[in-house]
Amino acid sequence: MRILPLRNAKKNLSTSTKDIATQKLTEQSLPRRQEYLRQQAEALNFVAKIKIQTAEDLSLAIKEILRIDAQTILVERVSLWLYGDQNTKITCIELYEQSKQKYSYGFKLHASEYSSYFKALEENRIIAAHDACADPRTKEFKENYLVPLKISSMLDAPVHVGGKVVGVLCHEHVGPTRHWFIEEENFAASIADFIALALEQKERRLAEEALRQREEQLRLITDSLPVLISYIDQDQCYQFTNAAYEKWFGISTAQIQGQHMKDVLGDKAYEISKPYIEQALKGEKVDYEAELPYKHGGKRYVNVTYVPQFNDNQVMGFHVLVNDLTERYKVEQRLKVQYAVNRILAESGTLSDALSEILKAICKLTGWEIGLYWEVDLSINKIHCIEIWHNPTIHMNEFDMISRSVQFSPGEGLPGKVWDKRTAIWIEDFTKDNNFPRGSAAQQNGLRGGMGIPIQSGKEVLGALEFFSSQTLQPDQGLLDLMTAIGFKLGQYIQRKKDEERIHQYTEELLKSNKGLQEFAYVASHDLQEPLRVVSGYVQLLSKQYRWKFDVAADEYMTYIVQGIDRMHKLIQDLLLYSRLQSPVQLFRKIDMNEICEQAIENLKISIEENKALITHTSLPRIYANQTQMIQLFQNLIGNAIKFKRPGVKSKVHISAENKGGMWIFSVEDNGVGIEPEYFDRIFDIFRRLHSHSDYAGTGIGLAICKKIIEYHHGQIWVQSILGKGSTFYFSLPENS
Repeated sequence: MRILPLRNAKKNLSTSTKDIATQKLTEQSLPRRQEYLRQQAEALNFVAKIKIQTAEDLSLAIKEILRIDAQTILVERVSLWLYGDQNTKITCIELYEQSKQKYSYGFKLHASEYSSYFKALEENRIIAAHDACADPRTKEFKENYLVPLKISSMLDAPVHVGGKVVGVLCHEHVGPTRHWFIEEENFAASIADFIALALEQKERRLAEEALRQREEQLRLITDSLPVLISYIDQDQCYQFTNAAYEKWFGISTAQIQGQHMKDVLGDKAYEISKPYIEQALKGEKVDYEAELPYKHGGKRYVNVTYVPQFNDNQVMGFHVLVNDLTERYKVEQRLKVQYAVNRILAESGTLSDALSEILKAICKLTGWEIGLYWEVDLSINKIHCIEIWHNPTIHMNEFDMISRSVQFSPGEGLPGKVWDKRTAIWIEDFTKDNNFPRGSAAQQNGLRGGMGIPIQSGKEVLGALEFFSSQTLQPDQGLLDLMTAIGFKLGQYIQRKKDEERIHQYTEELLKSNKGLQEFAYVASHDLQEPLRVVSGYVQLLSKQYRWKFDVAADEYMTYIVQGIDRMHKLIQDLLLYSRLQSPVQLFRKIDMNEICEQAIENLKISIEENKALITHTSLPRIYANQTQMIQLFQNLIGNAIKFKRPGVKSKVHISAENKGGMWIFSVEDNGVGIEPEYFDRIFDIFRRLHSHSDYAGTGIGLAICKKIIEYHHGQIWVQSILGKGSTFYFSLPENS
């Protein structure tokens, strides 16, 4: 700011200042009066030229204004007071004393003590108290303020900002009472207006600075987020985009500015989005999920939100928030594939019943257009196609016919190569692959990319899966891992079916021998045990009565006889017990729950890796239980903990066990979304779901299965949870069988 030079203080500050001030306007000639008004005008002109850029400038400006005010109006004390604490008090932010040329501040006046004065500030444009001690508006100051400071007259001009009184400019005359003239009142009011203008400028600059900082913070926040954030005007043109647009599409925000949505998104993505855009421009908030093939950013599965902006009830545009759900979508689809394959295998009686449904489920859930199953025939060392599924809307006649008729040796074609290498193979574009004998037929049917998966039982390859698409596709390691796991699962299923067939062949023989075994058990229990008891009794009697009449060898022989009889007796008892066991009970044996837990974790390996979940457990006990059902129990509970995770939070699952009163209490603790208390019991009901299919995949029977398993083992299962923080599932199992 520019500081005005001091006027001649000596000229204006004579010992007769007080007397001159009270008489000057009445005694002066017209020229002298005009000179006085000219000085006021000059002072106002100086004040008007003061420039204020910073808060420091404002403080200096107020000092300069008070000095010029006191010098012009010839008054001893000029001060500026501002309201605070909801207008309950005013505080002096600057006081200038002309005789001392000194500044001070900090005095306070409370409205409760000077109610008449505070009321007058609200009601009067100017308070001209010629006799301050007598004026009803100011006489409240007499004892504590006016008399001690020898103030006789006051000329106070309220400072108005935004139509409200925010403070007061005070002129305090020391000495005999002074009559304030209209010119002085107008001058004081004008100075107060200049101060008000300066305060308004300060508030405006503070507001502008706060707005600028908020804009910078908003830009910083939006640019740091991995989601697309933008504002679209009513012409569907971009007016704001965050840095994520450049990361997604490789286009700078400056290039996108003003561009139409269609030019940025591309034709296909725009056509999918267009109905939702039209809704937003009608004033509706829109939220949808879709797979959008962006012009520059490739295909992404996204969640899109449009929030319209209004002005006078008219839609001016809408805000856009786009969240990339591609990885989550892939994980969900892969979990659905796992579940679908497990369900189909569980519900199918034979492999031929399952194959078509498995191929169909994998194609529909992962986007492939055709799937084939190949089986190895070791008798001729060839692999041949026995099942094909493709989307009914497309025609695969040529490719279908050739695939069913051809046979491949190890290393020949995609199935033979998978068989030979015993590993999954991804082909981005097999039209460029020389080792693809069906290439011509594939091109006729519009196929380009594909993958082959071995079906294995241990190290033995039993067959292969093939899947094809009309697009060239970049390798997806996560999908290959999933399909490899499914290949092993199918291999286990095929091997199990072979084992079941062999078992079926033995069933008749076992049924026949079972009757003989039961008859033998009856004989053992009734006919064999009685003679054994007689022999054992007499040998023990002989040993007791004649123990010292035989030599050492005879005593030793009798001991052997007794021990042999005991072993025979126990053997007969065990044989009898074995013959009476029913099939469900036969499945119970003492198992290591550590191994069971690890097996369940291994079964969920793909899901764990894809979700980057951390699974830990303490040392677990050995108990009597059904091994298969225990694996299923842990697999269900851990799988649920991974599935129902909180967005942006890494899944953590911890398993532990504690012995309480002859029961082992197991706990499976997670940090997921949690469950409301009202659902603690209902979640174990069959088909009971707490979330929609779009949020979490599943059928709602997992926890019902867990409950059945635990009840079958004579235990209980329950849950404790805090919504938004996680859940702990508890189940009890008997310590002993």
